[in-house]
Amino acid sequence: TNYNQSQYVKALEYYLKAQPIAEKYNDRKLMPQVYNNMANIYKDLDNYSRSYPYRLMALKIYREDNYKYGIAALLSNTGYDLMNMVDTSLQRIGYTHKQRVDTVLVYFRRALVLFDELGMPYGTASVLGNMGLLYNNLDRYDSALIYQQKSYNYFKQLDAKLDMAGCLGDMSLIY
Repeated sequence: TNYNQSQYVKALEYYLKAQPIAEKYNDRKLMPQVYNNMANIYKDLDNYSRSYPYRLMALKIYREDNYKYGIAALLSNTGYDLMNMVDTSLQRIGYTHKQRVDTVLVYFRRALVLFDELGMPYGTASVLGNMGLLYNNLDRYDSALIYQQKSYNYFKQLDAKLDMAGCLGDMSLIY
């Protein structure tokens, strides 16, 4: 409830209390949820350097447990966090700009494959949109438009009007 009410500091306090309990009992269902929710809070606070490690922790568990939906979602979220991380934070974790771009693309492409395998067009559409944002950030506008259009087409098939509007807004930024 605190998270939904945008009371991020309070929500984080509770997750920081839940984390050691989940870890103590090695609760493999709860641990990645706690890590991912903590990452979401840091993301919402625009602190991607803090969200990124929690995403990796959750991703590791989902990979070990072969939980494909969790892997796909975490690959997408982790790529998004890394894409938005400022350069000083990248240096602290040992990434150059090129390494960041390459890694983000790997995350997004793997997420696309999994969402397609799972038959989850909403996930596919979201990742395609994120790829459009990445290419826009790289000033590769033709590629950015292609991915935003693909994302829009998926959302249109799903009749996801707000997401369609988001894609149109992202396309307007490219022009």
